[in-house]
Amino acid sequence: MSITSSKQVFRVSILFIFLGVKTVPVIAQENFESGYIILLNKDTLRGLIDIREWSSLPSSINFKNDQQSSRQSISVNEISEFTGMNVRYISALLEVETSPYLISELDTIATFRISKERVFVRELVRGQKALYCYTDRNNREYYYIKTELDFELLRHKRYYFYSLFQDQYGYQSKKLILENKAYLN
Repeated sequence: MSITSSKQVFRVSILFIFLGVKTVPVIAQENFESGYIILLNKDTLRGLIDIREWSSLPSSINFKNDQQSSRQSISVNEISEFTGMNVRYISALLEVETSPYLISELDTIATFRISKERVFVRELVRGQKALYCYTDRNNREYYYIKTELDFELLRHKRYYFYSLFQDQYGYQSKKLILENKAYLN
């Protein structure tokens, strides 16, 4: 084999590898599965929902009537609930605790910082006291109990506390991480 043809084979091989690597993620991105959506006006749409292993729950989902249909994006503000792959998601206006949660970012405030957001929650346990989970874009998880009227946030917060104590060297300060586990009450 000549040097010129070896270079051509090498270039073609690299091209196929590059194209293969570039197309695999595109193919893996969509995962349309049979399911249904219940809109806020109580209409039910049956078809295919793009269900994924979301690291954080989306603010909209992709839906198709069938394999040949074009996909449409439907917002959390338009959906009451949807189900795909035997997992139920509900749209709700929920309390979200917004204090820093990474150890490197904790503050010294024990009280909760609550905001309200309309999000999808994933049903984990169905029953009289159903358990739901919301995962935000920072992969922070929030857990909720479904009551008759609403979702109740299982409030939990870590924060720094500086403890002052005296030993043989005098007064010392120790930085502790405490937890406000309001959900236990």
